[in-house]
Amino acid sequence: MLTEKALDQALEVALRKDENFLKWFVNKAKFKGINPEYAWSRSDHPWCRVKLCLPNRKTGEPEIVEREGETIAFAWCWANAW
Repeated sequence: MLTEKALDQALEVALRKDENFLKWFVNKAKFKGINPEYAWSRSDHPWCRVKLCLPNRKTGEPEIVEREGETIAFAWCWANAW
């Protein structure tokens, strides 16, 4: 039987390397209907705070934002819908 850590890592690899899986996974959440692009992920820390450079939703200009998460695999994906 796989450990939780092994499953976390497998999910991260799938999100990073399989565009079809990434789209399917993201569309199962509240982001249905967008076309995501993989940007960043990690599966080695249960809680983390990261700084990311993301486009501002209103202006499209890049801005530094801080995100926190307690997740199995923390992933950030660009949404082409912006």
